[in-house]
Amino acid sequence: MKLKSLNSLCKPELTLVAVIVAALFIGSNAWGSPIPPPLPPVITSPAPVGVVEGHGPVTLTFSVFNPNLGAGDTLILDYAFASITPDVDDFALFSGMNGNAGLVSGSLLIGPGGTGLYTYSFTSPPDVAGALEDNDVGTNPVSFAIEMSLWPGPPCVGPPQNTISSATPVILWVDLTGCGETPNAGPLGQILAGMQPTGLLYTNGVNGAPPGVSAVLVSDTPELPSLFLMVAGLIGVVTARRVFPGLALHKG
Repeated sequence: MKLKSLNSLCKPELTLVAVIVAALFIGSNAWGSPIPPPLPPVITSPAPVGVVEGHGPVTLTFSVFNPNLGAGDTLILDYAFASITPDVDDFALFSGMNGNAGLVSGSLLIGPGGTGLYTYSFTSPPDVAGALEDNDVGTNPVSFAIEMSLWPGPPCVGPPQNTISSATPVILWVDLTGCGETPNAGPLGQILAGMQPTGLLYTNGVNGAPPGVSAVLVSDTPELPSLFLMVAGLIGVVTARRVFPGLALHKG
């Protein structure tokens, strides 16, 4: 199930005064000194998952821990980026038409000491009929990156989530302009182009660490001609043993 949207980030009745107060709250504490940025979220990567060629879906779930227990900071999602690098022969892609079912679920807010889950779905397309198989396992690396910001609290709840999908990258990003946050033009342009940002989407954001790394392992399925040749070969060996009882098979 692709996440398309949630409720609006800020209520329609939000006034200009409230926006200014929220901006001041984010930028300073009661004494006017800057609030230090939150600790970076911690990414835990899942073990690689296997799938037989031409089958699926299978899922990978990256977990993100919010270490800001002492400050009591809740983090809000800026963006979550996932990509897969398909193997040349035995490959997998994000599930759905043009990857539109690649994102299964993702956490919008992560409370202090809490863990958010980001789950992605992958499918291995059927092989070309008659293609030669080498009976190996194709490794399809999967990467995951996330940026989060300090959540200022209500009324900034339930922002819309925008998903950009394709067969290889899936990007979930949140428009925080309603809470006084303006996305940086460069990273936003990269996101809209389906690329991983090379800088912070929001100036107050922090990147998760370490980078998420996993893989989808695709194993071959022998084609019918290959199975026929294997069976015929076994029958030939059995026949040879019967006709020539002294025949022995040697390696080398």
